[in-house]
Amino acid sequence: MTHDEAMSLLADYALGALDDATALEAHLVGCPICSAEVASYRETTAALAEAVAPVALPPSLRARVLAHVPASPAGPDDRDV
Repeated sequence: MTHDEAMSLLADYALGALDDATALEAHLVGCPICSAEVASYRETTAALAEAVAPVALPPSLRARVLAHVPASPAGPDDRDV
């Protein structure tokens, strides 16, 4: 993984949004620049989480969202959310 490729994935990594972070984690071991950037993203995310008050969503929101989702056949991994 190149440094530029790693840099493009750091925010997703800090948010835990990467499916496979193996290559990026290997890069982070030897790159203090990227490691510091991940730490900065995590600090910012934590600060934002503390600063923003939770919003109460209307109970009808789930039904309205699901009305816009195309129907798909149920599979063994489908869960009622």
